[in-house]
Amino acid sequence: MSELQKNSLLNDKIFHEPKKDNTLVKTLRKYCCIQQRWVFGIMGMFGLCNAYTMRVSLNLAITQMVNRTKIETDHYNPDACPSDDFVRNITSKISERPYATLNWNEETQGLILSGFYYGYGITQFLGGYLAEKYKGKWILGIGLLSTAMFTFITPAVIRIGGSTWLFILRVLQGMGEGPTVPGMMIMMSRWTPPHQRAIQSALIFGGALLGNVFGAFISGVIMSGGRDWAYVFYFFGVFGVIWFILWTFLCYSEPNDHPFITKEELEYLNKTVTRAEITSKKDPVPWKAIFRSPAALVMTGDSTQWLQICQNICTMSSNLT
Repeated sequence: MSELQKNSLLNDKIFHEPKKDNTLVKTLRKYCCIQQRWVFGIMGMFGLCNAYTMRVSLNLAITQMVNRTKIETDHYNPDACPSDDFVRNITSKISERPYATLNWNEETQGLILSGFYYGYGITQFLGGYLAEKYKGKWILGIGLLSTAMFTFITPAVIRIGGSTWLFILRVLQGMGEGPTVPGMMIMMSRWTPPHQRAIQSALIFGGALLGNVFGAFISGVIMSGGRDWAYVFYFFGVFGVIWFILWTFLCYSEPNDHPFITKEELEYLNKTVTRAEITSKKDPVPWKAIFRSPAALVMTGDSTQWLQICQNICTMSSNLT
Protein backbone atom coordinates (compact mmCIF):
# COMPACT_ATOMS: atom_id res chain seq x y z
CA MET A 1 0.00 0.00 0.00
CA SER A 2 1.37 3.39 -0.99
CA GLU A 3 2.12 6.16 1.48
CA LEU A 4 -0.62 8.32 0.03
CA GLN A 5 -3.22 5.55 0.51
CA LYS A 6 -2.09 5.06 4.11
CA ASN A 7 -2.51 8.76 4.84
CA SER A 8 -5.92 8.68 3.20
CA LEU A 9 -7.07 5.81 5.37
CA LEU A 10 -5.67 7.34 8.55
CA ASN A 11 -6.97 10.85 8.04
CA ASP A 12 -10.07 10.00 5.97
CA LYS A 13 -8.93 12.61 3.42
CA ILE A 14 -7.43 12.35 -0.03
CA PHE A 15 -4.56 14.68 -0.90
CA HIS A 16 -4.29 15.57 -4.57
CA GLU A 17 -1.17 16.63 -6.37
CA PRO A 18 -1.24 20.39 -6.97
CA LYS A 19 -1.93 21.33 -10.57
CA LYS A 20 0.80 23.03 -12.51
CA ASP A 21 -0.01 26.59 -13.55
CA ASN A 22 0.20 27.56 -17.20
CA THR A 23 1.74 30.82 -18.39
CA LEU A 24 -1.53 32.75 -18.47
CA VAL A 25 -2.43 31.77 -14.91
CA LYS A 26 1.03 32.68 -13.66
CA THR A 27 0.81 36.09 -15.35
CA LEU A 28 -2.64 36.84 -13.95
CA ARG A 29 -1.62 35.75 -10.50
CA LYS A 30 1.50 37.88 -10.62
CA TYR A 31 0.03 41.13 -11.93
CA CYS A 32 -3.48 41.09 -10.46
CA CYS A 33 -3.23 43.81 -7.82
CA ILE A 34 -6.77 43.45 -6.43
CA GLN A 35 -7.55 40.63 -4.02
CA GLN A 36 -10.04 38.24 -5.55
CA ARG A 37 -12.55 38.49 -2.72
CA TRP A 38 -12.95 42.19 -3.56
CA VAL A 39 -13.24 41.39 -7.26
CA PHE A 40 -16.12 39.11 -6.26
CA GLY A 41 -17.60 41.92 -4.15
CA ILE A 42 -17.46 44.42 -7.01
CA MET A 43 -18.92 41.96 -9.51
CA GLY A 44 -21.60 41.02 -7.00
CA MET A 45 -22.52 44.68 -6.63
CA PHE A 46 -22.86 45.09 -10.40
CA GLY A 47 -24.80 41.83 -10.54
CA LEU A 48 -27.44 43.07 -8.11
CA CYS A 49 -27.43 46.45 -9.84
CA ASN A 50 -28.08 44.65 -13.11
CA ALA A 51 -30.87 42.59 -11.55
CA TYR A 52 -32.71 45.62 -10.20
CA THR A 53 -32.36 47.68 -13.38
CA MET A 54 -34.01 44.88 -15.36
CA ARG A 55 -36.68 44.61 -12.68
CA VAL A 56 -37.70 48.29 -12.76
CA SER A 57 -37.12 49.06 -16.44
CA LEU A 58 -40.70 48.23 -17.40
CA ASN A 59 -42.07 50.46 -14.62
CA LEU A 60 -40.58 53.48 -16.39
CA ALA A 61 -40.97 52.34 -19.98
CA ILE A 62 -44.69 51.62 -19.62
CA THR A 63 -45.38 55.33 -19.17
CA GLN A 64 -44.28 55.81 -22.80
CA MET A 65 -45.81 52.58 -24.10
CA VAL A 66 -49.48 53.11 -23.29
CA ASN A 67 -51.69 55.32 -25.45
CA ARG A 68 -53.57 57.52 -22.99
CA THR A 69 -55.41 59.51 -25.68
CA LYS A 70 -57.79 56.63 -26.37
CA ILE A 71 -58.94 56.52 -22.76
CA GLU A 72 -59.48 60.27 -22.72
CA THR A 73 -61.53 60.23 -25.92
CA ASP A 74 -63.98 57.72 -24.46
CA HIS A 75 -65.90 60.66 -22.93
CA TYR A 76 -66.03 62.54 -26.24
CA ASN A 77 -69.16 62.64 -28.41
CA PRO A 78 -68.14 61.61 -31.94
CA ASP A 79 -71.18 63.32 -33.45
CA ALA A 80 -70.15 66.71 -32.11
CA CYS A 81 -67.60 69.06 -33.66
CA PRO A 82 -64.36 68.96 -31.57
CA SER A 83 -63.09 72.23 -30.20
CA ASP A 84 -59.75 73.66 -31.32
CA ASP A 85 -58.29 73.15 -27.83
CA PHE A 86 -59.24 69.47 -27.84
CA VAL A 87 -57.67 68.88 -31.25
CA ARG A 88 -54.47 70.72 -30.29
CA ASN A 89 -54.26 68.68 -27.05
CA ILE A 90 -54.58 65.33 -28.85
CA THR A 91 -52.15 66.38 -31.59
CA SER A 92 -49.52 67.53 -29.10
CA LYS A 93 -49.73 64.26 -27.16
CA ILE A 94 -49.34 62.20 -30.31
CA SER A 95 -46.32 64.25 -31.39
CA GLU A 96 -44.72 64.02 -27.93
CA ARG A 97 -45.27 60.26 -27.58
CA PRO A 98 -45.23 58.74 -31.05
CA TYR A 99 -44.42 55.24 -29.72
CA ALA A 100 -47.29 55.09 -27.22
CA THR A 101 -49.40 52.68 -29.25
CA LEU A 102 -50.60 50.16 -26.65
CA ASN A 103 -54.19 50.43 -25.43
CA TRP A 104 -53.83 48.89 -21.95
CA ASN A 105 -56.05 49.96 -19.09
CA GLU A 106 -54.86 50.26 -15.47
CA GLU A 107 -55.91 46.70 -14.64
CA THR A 108 -53.85 45.25 -17.47
CA GLN A 109 -50.85 47.38 -16.59
CA GLY A 110 -51.02 46.35 -12.93
CA LEU A 111 -51.21 42.66 -13.86
CA ILE A 112 -48.20 42.95 -16.16
CA LEU A 113 -46.11 44.79 -13.58
CA SER A 114 -46.96 42.22 -10.89
CA GLY A 115 -46.09 39.25 -13.12
CA PHE A 116 -42.39 39.51 -12.26
CA TYR A 117 -43.01 38.87 -8.56
CA TYR A 118 -45.04 35.70 -9.19
CA GLY A 119 -42.01 34.14 -10.85
CA TYR A 120 -39.60 35.68 -8.34
CA GLY A 121 -41.35 34.05 -5.41
CA ILE A 122 -41.47 30.63 -7.07
CA THR A 123 -37.70 30.19 -7.44
CA GLN A 124 -36.49 31.64 -4.12
CA PHE A 125 -36.27 28.35 -2.19
CA LEU A 126 -35.42 26.37 -5.32
CA GLY A 127 -32.56 28.75 -6.04
CA GLY A 128 -31.19 28.33 -2.53
CA TYR A 129 -31.32 24.55 -2.81
CA LEU A 130 -29.61 24.53 -6.21
CA ALA A 131 -26.94 27.01 -5.07
CA GLU A 132 -26.00 24.75 -2.16
CA LYS A 133 -26.02 21.63 -4.28
CA TYR A 134 -24.34 22.89 -7.46
CA LYS A 135 -22.46 25.97 -6.16
CA GLY A 136 -23.56 29.55 -6.53
CA LYS A 137 -21.62 30.88 -9.51
CA TRP A 138 -23.59 29.24 -12.28
CA ILE A 139 -26.97 29.27 -10.53
CA LEU A 140 -26.71 33.01 -10.02
CA GLY A 141 -25.04 33.74 -13.35
CA ILE A 142 -27.35 31.70 -15.57
CA GLY A 143 -30.39 33.08 -13.75
CA LEU A 144 -29.36 36.69 -14.46
CA LEU A 145 -28.31 35.82 -18.01
CA SER A 146 -31.78 34.40 -18.71
CA THR A 147 -33.36 37.56 -17.32
CA ALA A 148 -31.10 39.68 -19.52
CA MET A 149 -32.11 37.71 -22.61
CA PHE A 150 -35.80 37.99 -21.70
CA THR A 151 -35.34 41.73 -21.19
CA PHE A 152 -33.70 42.12 -24.59
CA ILE A 153 -36.54 40.37 -26.45
CA THR A 154 -39.31 42.23 -24.57
CA PRO A 155 -40.18 44.62 -27.47
CA ALA A 156 -40.45 41.73 -29.93
CA VAL A 157 -42.63 39.75 -27.53
CA ILE A 158 -44.98 42.72 -27.10
CA ARG A 159 -45.32 43.16 -30.86
CA ILE A 160 -46.04 39.46 -31.40
CA GLY A 161 -48.18 38.50 -28.42
CA GLY A 162 -49.32 41.70 -26.73
CA SER A 163 -50.09 41.89 -23.03
CA THR A 164 -50.62 38.13 -22.58
CA TRP A 165 -47.19 37.18 -23.83
CA LEU A 166 -45.59 40.05 -21.92
CA PHE A 167 -47.16 38.82 -18.67
CA ILE A 168 -45.73 35.33 -19.28
CA LEU A 169 -42.35 36.85 -20.11
CA ARG A 170 -42.37 38.89 -16.89
CA VAL A 171 -43.07 35.73 -14.87
CA LEU A 172 -40.10 34.05 -16.56
CA GLN A 173 -37.92 37.08 -15.80
CA GLY A 174 -38.87 36.81 -12.14
CA MET A 175 -38.03 33.12 -12.12
CA GLY A 176 -34.61 33.93 -13.52
CA GLU A 177 -33.90 36.49 -10.79
CA GLY A 178 -35.24 34.33 -7.95
CA PRO A 179 -31.91 32.55 -7.28
CA THR A 180 -29.94 35.83 -7.23
CA VAL A 181 -29.92 36.50 -3.50
CA PRO A 182 -29.59 32.82 -2.39
CA GLY A 183 -26.74 32.32 -4.84
CA MET A 184 -25.02 35.50 -3.69
CA MET A 185 -25.34 34.51 -0.03
CA ILE A 186 -23.81 31.07 -0.53
CA MET A 187 -20.86 32.62 -2.38
CA MET A 188 -20.39 35.28 0.29
CA SER A 189 -20.16 32.53 2.89
CA ARG A 190 -17.25 31.05 0.93
CA TRP A 191 -15.40 34.26 0.13
CA THR A 192 -15.86 36.59 3.09
CA PRO A 193 -13.80 36.41 6.31
CA PRO A 194 -15.88 37.07 9.47
CA HIS A 195 -14.34 40.49 10.19
CA GLN A 196 -15.09 41.72 6.63
CA ARG A 197 -18.69 40.59 6.36
CA ALA A 198 -20.15 44.02 7.14
CA ILE A 199 -18.21 45.94 4.50
CA GLN A 200 -18.59 43.16 1.92
CA SER A 201 -22.35 43.02 2.50
CA ALA A 202 -22.60 46.80 2.19
CA LEU A 203 -20.64 46.70 -1.06
CA ILE A 204 -22.65 43.89 -2.66
CA PHE A 205 -26.16 44.73 -1.52
CA GLY A 206 -25.58 48.41 -2.17
CA GLY A 207 -25.89 47.34 -5.81
CA ALA A 208 -29.63 46.89 -5.31
CA LEU A 209 -30.10 50.54 -4.36
CA LEU A 210 -27.74 51.59 -7.13
CA GLY A 211 -29.81 49.56 -9.59
CA ASN A 212 -33.04 51.33 -8.62
CA VAL A 213 -31.45 54.75 -9.09
CA PHE A 214 -29.44 53.82 -12.19
CA GLY A 215 -32.39 52.06 -13.85
CA ALA A 216 -34.77 54.98 -13.35
CA PHE A 217 -32.22 57.59 -14.42
CA ILE A 218 -30.95 55.79 -17.53
CA SER A 219 -34.49 54.86 -18.61
CA GLY A 220 -35.47 58.52 -18.47
CA VAL A 221 -32.39 59.57 -20.43
CA ILE A 222 -32.97 56.94 -23.11
CA MET A 223 -36.65 57.86 -23.60
CA SER A 224 -36.14 61.61 -23.47
CA GLY A 225 -36.80 63.53 -26.66
CA GLY A 226 -39.51 61.09 -27.76
CA ARG A 227 -37.16 58.18 -28.44
CA ASP A 228 -38.47 54.63 -28.73
CA TRP A 229 -39.04 52.90 -25.37
CA ALA A 230 -37.67 49.65 -26.86
CA TYR A 231 -34.12 50.99 -26.45
CA VAL A 232 -34.55 50.77 -22.67
CA PHE A 233 -34.89 46.98 -22.88
CA TYR A 234 -32.09 46.66 -25.43
CA PHE A 235 -29.71 48.64 -23.24
CA PHE A 236 -30.32 46.73 -20.01
CA GLY A 237 -30.40 43.39 -21.84
CA VAL A 238 -26.94 44.02 -23.33
CA PHE A 239 -25.71 45.30 -19.97
CA GLY A 240 -26.76 41.98 -18.40
CA VAL A 241 -25.00 39.90 -21.04
CA ILE A 242 -21.75 41.88 -20.63
CA TRP A 243 -21.94 41.39 -16.87
CA PHE A 244 -22.38 37.63 -17.32
CA ILE A 245 -19.30 37.38 -19.55
CA LEU A 246 -17.16 39.19 -16.96
CA TRP A 247 -18.71 37.12 -14.16
CA THR A 248 -17.80 33.90 -15.97
CA PHE A 249 -14.11 34.73 -16.24
CA LEU A 250 -13.52 36.70 -13.04
CA CYS A 251 -15.59 34.98 -10.33
CA TYR A 252 -15.70 31.43 -8.99
CA SER A 253 -17.87 29.64 -6.47
CA GLU A 254 -15.05 29.04 -3.99
CA PRO A 255 -11.48 30.27 -3.50
CA ASN A 256 -10.13 26.76 -4.11
CA ASP A 257 -11.76 26.78 -7.57
CA HIS A 258 -10.18 30.08 -8.58
CA PRO A 259 -7.36 29.55 -11.11
CA PHE A 260 -5.34 32.73 -10.51
CA ILE A 261 -5.94 33.67 -6.89
CA THR A 262 -2.64 34.31 -5.10
CA LYS A 263 -1.39 31.59 -2.81
CA GLU A 264 -1.25 34.04 0.09
CA GLU A 265 -4.92 35.00 -0.28
CA LEU A 266 -5.98 31.39 -0.77
CA GLU A 267 -4.21 30.33 2.42
CA TYR A 268 -5.70 33.30 4.26
CA LEU A 269 -9.27 32.49 3.17
CA ASN A 270 -8.90 28.79 3.92
CA LYS A 271 -7.68 29.71 7.39
CA THR A 272 -10.27 32.39 8.27
CA VAL A 273 -13.45 31.23 6.49
CA THR A 274 -14.93 28.36 8.47
CA ARG A 275 -16.46 25.47 6.57
CA ALA A 276 -18.02 22.22 7.71
CA GLU A 277 -15.94 19.12 7.07
CA ILE A 278 -19.01 16.98 6.38
CA THR A 279 -21.22 18.87 3.91
CA SER A 280 -23.95 16.23 3.87
CA LYS A 281 -24.98 17.09 7.43
CA LYS A 282 -26.83 20.40 7.75
CA ASP A 283 -27.91 22.30 10.81
CA PRO A 284 -31.67 22.24 11.40
CA VAL A 285 -33.52 25.46 10.57
CA PRO A 286 -34.96 26.98 13.79
CA TRP A 287 -38.41 27.75 12.33
CA LYS A 288 -40.06 28.02 15.75
CA ALA A 289 -37.53 30.56 16.98
CA ILE A 290 -37.80 32.56 13.76
CA PHE A 291 -41.58 32.90 13.94
CA ARG A 292 -41.42 33.80 17.64
CA SER A 293 -38.66 36.37 17.19
CA PRO A 294 -39.84 40.02 17.46
CA ALA A 295 -37.01 41.11 15.17
CA ALA A 296 -38.14 38.68 12.46
CA LEU A 297 -41.74 39.90 12.76
CA VAL A 298 -40.63 43.52 12.48
CA MET A 299 -38.60 42.72 9.37
CA THR A 300 -41.61 40.96 7.84
CA GLY A 301 -43.79 43.95 8.53
CA ASP A 302 -41.28 46.35 7.02
CA SER A 303 -40.97 44.19 3.92
CA THR A 304 -44.73 44.23 3.45
CA GLN A 305 -44.79 48.01 3.74
CA TRP A 306 -42.02 48.39 1.19
CA LEU A 307 -43.84 46.06 -1.19
CA GLN A 308 -46.97 48.18 -0.83
CA ILE A 309 -44.97 51.34 -1.53
CA CYS A 310 -43.48 49.78 -4.65
CA GLN A 311 -46.92 48.76 -5.88
CA ASN A 312 -48.22 52.29 -5.35
CA ILE A 313 -45.29 53.74 -7.25
CA CYS A 314 -45.94 51.36 -10.14
CA THR A 315 -49.58 52.38 -10.22
CA MET A 316 -48.77 56.08 -10.19
CA SER A 317 -46.13 55.63 -12.87
CA SER A 318 -48.58 53.92 -15.21
CA ASN A 319 -50.98 56.84 -14.81
CA LEU A 320 -48.42 59.49 -15.84
CA THR A 321 -49.19 61.28 -19.08
